[in-house]
Amino acid sequence: MSKKANASASVAKFQARVVYGFENKLEVVLLGNPIEGKIEKGMMAHVQIGQSAQVGNWEIVEIQKMDFINESEHHNFLGLVIRCADVAAYKLLQSLRVYDETLLIQ
Repeated sequence: MSKKANASASVAKFQARVVYGFENKLEVVLLGNPIEGKIEKGMMAHVQIGQSAQVGNWEIVEIQKMDFINESEHHNFLGLVIRCADVAAYKLLQSLRVYDETLLIQ
């Protein structure tokens, strides 16, 4: 079973605290805390709207440890680097303003 297929079997949640992007690379970095489940490279991030709707399908291409922050009050602070498929997907993610939101990771 591939890593993506195996990862899609479980759902994790991530609380985004800070969001910044690089349009020329089609990448967005989400800084925040995992709040449920395990997050791995290759999984996909989604924004949940309401109880049943999900928007977006962005691949996590890198997970950065934030040791300099973790030594203070945030013990599980991570940076998730998300790659967008195209400019439209990048602009959609930016327009959702996901800071202080919980993202679903599958």
